[in-house]
Amino acid sequence: QRRKWWHSLPDDVTDCITFEAIRDLRYPPFELQPQIGKSLEDVHSNSLFDPKSLSKYFLTTTQFVHPFSRREVTLEEVRRLDAHLDRHKLRDRNDPTRLEETFAHPEERLRELEGR
Repeated sequence: QRRKWWHSLPDDVTDCITFEAIRDLRYPPFELQPQIGKSLEDVHSNSLFDPKSLSKYFLTTTQFVHPFSRREVTLEEVRRLDAHLDRHKLRDRNDPTRLEETFAHPEERLRELEGR
């Protein structure tokens, strides 16, 4: 893949959480398909996310479902997002919680959030 390939995407390819254009990200977007088994070419809309906003969505809701299609997200996809955040140094310094931990123990995360 080309460096910063997402900068050439049309303006209407947006993150369905923030509604911001993916092309404006300073770091690579994260691909999470609305349906399992579809490639980026098959389903371009609602499949690219700002990885920081997607992580925050999962960590604050503790609901691991695709924000648009509402399908359950797999552990493999959660691990891919954790790795993406680490690889591009995008983890929130104020909340470095790994998504895999929240996926495995959502009740602990909820207690933590209630205590803030």
